Amino acid sequence: MRTSWVVVAAALLTGGIAACSVGPSGGPAAAPASTPPVTEARADGQGFGLLKDVRLTRQDGADRIVFEFADAVPGYAISYTDLPVTSDPAGLVVPVAGAAALQISLRGASAYAAVGDAAPAYGGPNRIPGGDATRVTELVGLGDFERVMAWAAGVNARTGFRVTTLSGPPRLVVDVV
Repeated sequence: MRTSWVVVAAALLTGGIAACSVGPSGGPAAAPASTPPVTEARADGQGFGLLKDVRLTRQDGADRIVFEFADAVPGYAISYTDLPVTSDPAGLVVPVAGAAALQISLRGASAYAAVGDAAPAYGGPNRIPGGDATRVTELVGLGDFERVMAWAAGVNARTGFRVTTLSGPPRLVVDVV
């Protein structure tokens, strides 16, 4: 009986990993509607992600977080973490509303095109309120240091999420379901 549970567990795990598989463009593939949500996602980037915009909206039964880039979607690591969250690189506690946080690390990304630039490409807020979102309470920028950007999405509860990359313009989309 133990063997059958191992097979079932492996099948479930494989289904979760499929949500983060590599698509035809070399980036992560969009999760099919039948793929269950995951609680952790990672992918290598296809180039430098110059951040242009960040949005938080309610859409089709999910709270949608969108990171829009100039030329490419960077690498990313997304997973839940306990509160409090800390800023990068200072390590200062950053208040985030909610019961937990979905930490989003964008690797090979920045709001600045080059080190030393005075004006960022992304000039929007580093704290975006949840508005009409039902799962995400707010989205908070935690830092932009050495080409790693960190954001935290405060959430009411740890639920699943889906990750999709889009082109024209390059976007990383996180749907908290």
